[in-house]
Amino acid sequence: MSQSSHPSVTDASAGTGQARYLFVGAAIRRILRCLACVRYRDPAKVLTPTVIGLGCVVESPLTYKTYSTMLLLIFGGYVLMAHCLAMNDWTDGTADSRDPRKINKAFLNREVTRTEMLILTIALGIISLWIIGTAAYHLLPLAVMIMACSLVYSFPHSRLEGKQIPFLSTLMHVVTAVLMFLLGYCLWSGVDLRGVMIGTYFGLIYEAGHLILEVKDFEGDRNSGVRTYAVRFGQRPVFMAACMVTLAAGMLLGGLALTGYLPYSIAFVALLYLPILFMFWRLRNANFTHRTARTFSKKFVNIHTIIWGLILVINIFERLD
Repeated sequence: MSQSSHPSVTDASAGTGQARYLFVGAAIRRILRCLACVRYRDPAKVLTPTVIGLGCVVESPLTYKTYSTMLLLIFGGYVLMAHCLAMNDWTDGTADSRDPRKINKAFLNREVTRTEMLILTIALGIISLWIIGTAAYHLLPLAVMIMACSLVYSFPHSRLEGKQIPFLSTLMHVVTAVLMFLLGYCLWSGVDLRGVMIGTYFGLIYEAGHLILEVKDFEGDRNSGVRTYAVRFGQRPVFMAACMVTLAAGMLLGGLALTGYLPYSIAFVALLYLPILFMFWRLRNANFTHRTARTFSKKFVNIHTIIWGLILVINIFERLD
């Protein structure tokens, strides 16, 4: 007796199962590919004002609930910064894919589409709001304002993109840094003059650091048609502007300590800005190559890591003493 040539029900089920397995596997691979485009190191750097803000208001005794709330807020702030950076990467996707120095990190060169990157960006934003709201519901307006500043700065239209509009880009950096500080500062207190003043110090440093990055990325931005300060006005004027902003920040930090807004000993920490100003002075007539600016940028970040670490430690000891 001859066997039927038609496929059995078992064969059809096996084929369906294999197709489902291949679909799920492909979906997982695409998700992992998208997650690989998230900047994991940079959000931690940008989150420093939030951590110091917590250090300025922390009270003893430190309970398990206090620790868990602070850690949850810090994690939420980290995801929020990852969202802001992803938004910037999504807007600059085409330009980054053509920049020789960014070509390996550009998401378009990692087989991730613009739609997928946008979905990832939105997902990070929603997750960050959920985490921050779980930690402290009253901080949600600050988080939403930070997201709004990120959208203005990285608006997906060349004529309306904040980073290409003089003074608006500066305002967004300063306001975002103030809000990031207040995100930690307002966990157990409200917005006050002290919080805004200390946050303004971080805003000045963030703007100075970004001006240095514009000097470093001058060639790539110019070739991509991104009209940053350095492209508009030249590398040397922007570098000197960064020097002036850094000087103002150092003086503000010392003034905040001497007037009681910060512990008095932080006035001595402000003296660490003298080596930074000396580095600026040495490069005042230098030829601003990418390598020179990158080396200076690393030194700028390293010294501020020390300064901000001391500010955090001093504040914590003063609050818990």
